[in-house]
Amino acid sequence: MNTNFNHFCDSSNDEQEYPKIRLQRSMTNTFFEIIIGLLLLILWGGIVYKLAISNGEPIPTHIDFSGKADSFESPYWLLLVGGFCTALAFFYMHAAYRPNYLIETSLRITNMRQIKILVYWAYIFTIELISIGIALTFFCWENLTLFLKIMAFVIILTSLTTVIAVRRLK
Repeated sequence: MNTNFNHFCDSSNDEQEYPKIRLQRSMTNTFFEIIIGLLLLILWGGIVYKLAISNGEPIPTHIDFSGKADSFESPYWLLLVGGFCTALAFFYMHAAYRPNYLIETSLRITNMRQIKILVYWAYIFTIELISIGIALTFFCWENLTLFLKIMAFVIILTSLTTVIAVRRLK
């Protein structure tokens, strides 16, 4: 038991240092990176297209029952969506080769199979987020409610499955 009251909430596991792990490139990593690159190209192509056809005018984000647009947004919010997806993609692609960024202290990593699962999760999570960005770029928000609910469920499911798989592989 930790009797030092200055660090009362700390456990002995908090001080554990993980070794610096650096993974080599594999065919699976290359495959995921090609998919992510293509999805980013589609996303940014859609953003450029939307900005070009809008000429700075607001774009419709909601269509009423008669088919007329009744809610509009600035097209420049798409730059925020694209920037967010691109930043996350670069972070996770970088973290795939240096999995120390993916290791949470509550998950005790003891073997390479656990690290591979975390790396694959990072790639799949990136693909899921870019897919949401593409949907926000190409479709009206009103038509996306079911898609976004399904994607939220898929992201939660993949995250929980990854945590369970990593814990079971000890």
